[in-house]
Amino acid sequence: QWSQMETLNAHLSLPVKRKDWVLDPEQSVFLCYDVQSCSHSCAARILSMLFNRRHWMTTLMEDLPSDEDCRFEVSVAVAFLGKTLLESAQSVGVLTALHAGSVPIITVLSGEAFWKPEPGYFDAIRKGLVFDEQQEMVLHSF
Repeated sequence: QWSQMETLNAHLSLPVKRKDWVLDPEQSVFLCYDVQSCSHSCAARILSMLFNRRHWMTTLMEDLPSDEDCRFEVSVAVAFLGKTLLESAQSVGVLTALHAGSVPIITVLSGEAFWKPEPGYFDAIRKGLVFDEQQEMVLHSF
């Protein structure tokens, strides 16, 4: 009869089966969320892994190029709606660029309270009244 250690060693020496996923470039998704939110970042990474398992290519907010020539060549976008999404100049800029590029956007509720912006909120963004100077530069970089 084998000891527990011998049994464990026998199992550990078995070859590991790897699964290789081939991604389809026709199926690409951009995940938009508030990068300052730990829960959104974590959920986005998990969703990215799930999309990859289904052969979708994913792009996360952290993967955005830092230059001003940011193009969204994706089939669809997923936006995580949360209480801080519209307070992020980067998220608002990305969502605006996605909408302007006619990229379909699917919204996902994050489970936290989402506030409906006041009627004049987006007008205030356009007038430069919501974000500070540095955030405005980020907003307009998209």
